[in-house]
This record gives sequence, C-alpha cells and structure tokens, in this order.
Amino acid sequence: MASAHTGELTHGKVVHALNRRVRIIAPVLLKDHERACVLEILLQKRDGIEKVITVPEIASLVIYFDPEKLPRAKLLTLLDALLANLGKKKPTTALNKQPAADGDADLAEQEFNLMVDGMSCVSCALLIEMLLNRNPSITSANVNYATETAVVTGRVSKETLCTLINNMGYKAHSLDSLAQRQIMIVREKKRLIDARRRAVLATALSLPVMMISMAAPASRVWHWAQHLLATPIVLWAGWPLFEKAVKLAKQRTTNVDSLIALGVGSSYGYSMVSLLRGTQGLYFDPATGIITFVLIGRYLEEKAKDKAHEAIRTLVNVQP
Repeated sequence: MASAHTGELTHGKVVHALNRRVRIIAPVLLKDHERACVLEILLQKRDGIEKVITVPEIASLVIYFDPEKLPRAKLLTLLDALLANLGKKKPTTALNKQPAADGDADLAEQEFNLMVDGMSCVSCALLIEMLLNRNPSITSANVNYATETAVVTGRVSKETLCTLINNMGYKAHSLDSLAQRQIMIVREKKRLIDARRRAVLATALSLPVMMISMAAPASRVWHWAQHLLATPIVLWAGWPLFEKAVKLAKQRTTNVDSLIALGVGSSYGYSMVSLLRGTQGLYFDPATGIITFVLIGRYLEEKAKDKAHEAIRTLVNVQP
C-alpha cells in the first residue's frame, strides 16, 4: 500500500511517495522544457523505471518504478546525480538554438499533423520533441511514440518541418488528407515487410556465423566464410541503424541506434583488420548477433504496432 511520507534530496524534494511512484519538485526543471526532456530521456533508459511525467511549469517530476528492479533509495540516488549534472548546464536560452528557416518568418502560425517513421523507443520521441522545440519558429511540438505521430505548431512551412525531422535521421509524412492517411497505411505495410525480410536474412546468416565461431577452426577458409556471411547482415540488414546513427551524429546527438552502430562497427571493423592480417581475434559473431537480436525485436514491434493500428482503423472505419 501507499506510504505517505515526504523526503529530501540534495537537488530537489520528494513531496509524495507511494510504493511504485514518487513525485519530486526539482527547481532546476522550473520552466525549462529542454532540461525536463533530457531528464525524461535519461530516466526512460534505466531498467526499473516504467513511466516519467515532467511538468516544467511547476518544476514537478513524477516517476513510476518497479521497486523490485530499482529500490526507491537507489532511484533517489540516481535522480539526485542526474539533477546535479543538469544543474551544471547552461539554461535553455543559452543553448545552441537553431536559426529560423529562411522564408518562414512571415508565415502565420499553423498546426501540422505528421507521421514519423523510424522511432525505435520512447527516447526517440523525446529527442525529436527537444530538437524541434529548440527551433525559434516552432511554438510547441508533441511526439507520440505509440502512434508514431507528431503535432507541431509554429510559423514554419510543412516542407521545412519535414526536412528538420528528416535531418535527425527519421522520416516525416503529412497526415492532412484522407489520401495521405491511405499512403501512411501502405507505408506501414511496406515497413513491416521490410522489417521481416531483414530479420529473416539476419537470422539465417548469423546462425552459421555463430556455429563456425564456436567450432573455432584454424583454417582461414572458414574465417573468410564468416566474413562472407556477416557482411550482408552488417552492411544490408543492419544498414538503417548506421544511417540513422550518422544523421544523429551530424545533429550532435545520439540514441540507442548510435550505441548499436558503434558496437557493431567496432566488432566488424576489428575483425576485418585481423582477417586481412591473418591474425587471431575475429568478432564477426557478436556483430551479427547484436544486429540479429535488434532486428528480430524491431520486427516484433512493427508487427504489434500494425495490429494496434489495424484495430484503431477498424474503430474509425478507415479501410486500407
């Protein structure tokens, strides 16, 4: 049951606590949407945290957590460290603001409904929100990971807005008309097919790579066989991960795809050098294994999303 106690943090105050939820007032978040967004991204990545709600207008932070995976004491220690680091950064107004797009300054304020492809987790949605809200031409941006949609208000053209999102490594599509919504449905189907194709290929090729690795043959013929099997997995099946990581790097930011691309690229690159030199130390199997597990997970996620969207379309009588 609930325990209605309050507590103190070095950089905030616990104003209400339950067994699986705490509410904190953190002065560093007061009217600072970017700091709040960054904190949400960091907390969402922590195992044991189920949901995070920030209200910068009143410096409020609500965290839903699993006490078995993350006890409250550890949660508060983690939160205190994050709030301390956020407090060291410059205020939002001093952060690098994106310049207003040329030719958009005289536009009337409009609201846009967009579909956003390529989000792999809740943090992706928060990242897009944060980067869009940095643009002075944009009044507000709300991105929903579950529905893969974005609602953006600002003095900006639709083309400029889509370009901003595309440059982050994602893909934006308009949802203003019925025809565009029908196109969205077709894209969803194509994305599901593509995810299945990549997952099947990666699974089929990664299994022999792992079997060869476990057998540890001395013959270089088998080493080259590993390379030939691993290359399509890394450079074709997993290419979208690298593509997104590069685009995010150009924006001076990262997400989970950046971490995957770095790990897989390091394993594959080191193995290539070892193979060409004829030395020991081939790591094609972890490179292909990581990509395979990620692609299988994303295929299952796309499948679940497709079923959810199908149910929504049935409720609103939108036929594909």
